[in-house]
Amino acid sequence: MSVDDELPPLTASVERYLQSTPAERSDAITQLGALLAATQAELLDVVTAASIAGDPALGGAATDASWLALRTNIS
Repeated sequence: MSVDDELPPLTASVERYLQSTPAERSDAITQLGALLAATQAELLDVVTAASIAGDPALGGAATDASWLALRTNIS
């Protein structure tokens, strides 16, 4: 897809990335991917601790997995 193709309205972030070089976009993708992985790992650590501790927030769900899926839209 080229920039000249008909596109829906772009966010300010997309507009900024369009002004970046391919190398800058690649670096951003790498950095954001690492941040996402670290955030997911931390989330799972907190959920694991809550499950082990028997936190009541998880108590209403049939399983910890179903609670996590409901709260985070992860399936």
